[in-house]
Amino acid sequence: MTKVILHEDLIVRRLPLRSEAGLEVGELPAGVGLERLRYDGERIVDLAELASMHVRCEGGAFTLHAVAVPGSQPVAMTYADRGRLAMEPDGRIRAFSPEEWAQREEARQAKAELAASDKRMARVSEDLAAVLEGLLDDLKAAGVLTAEQAESRRLPQAVKSKVAARQALRAKL
Repeated sequence: MTKVILHEDLIVRRLPLRSEAGLEVGELPAGVGLERLRYDGERIVDLAELASMHVRCEGGAFTLHAVAVPGSQPVAMTYADRGRLAMEPDGRIRAFSPEEWAQREEARQAKAELAASDKRMARVSEDLAAVLEGLLDDLKAAGVLTAEQAESRRLPQAVKSKVAARQALRAKL
């Protein structure tokens, strides 16, 4: 016999049998840590033996349960699937298949690479715009170009607006 302290179906602590506190739950499976064991109201169950469980997401961390607890959702999954859990945009928790997870990770990585590329391009554009503006000002000051000639070679306002928008966006990041 084993006595434990529970929080919902989670085993918080194992107690000595002589303890007056706690709940008698029978024998715990040998070789299985408490993090994988739950109390289903009648007996201790090993999450690794379940084909579905209830999952709750709090602060971005998923907690697995053998029974419904407040805020949990039933999810068809095995214990091995826990690393592929994700919250869908509609708030639904689901376990992705290995193939879906790989596709999701590829898409996430491609998006991150694209964002990094956009940042690099924005910096290059900003640098080139600043160099061109400075060069035109220097040529005008040296008398090589007239004010009209320098002005005609400046970047169009649309390009300047895009550069300014990128600078503002970058400042927010």
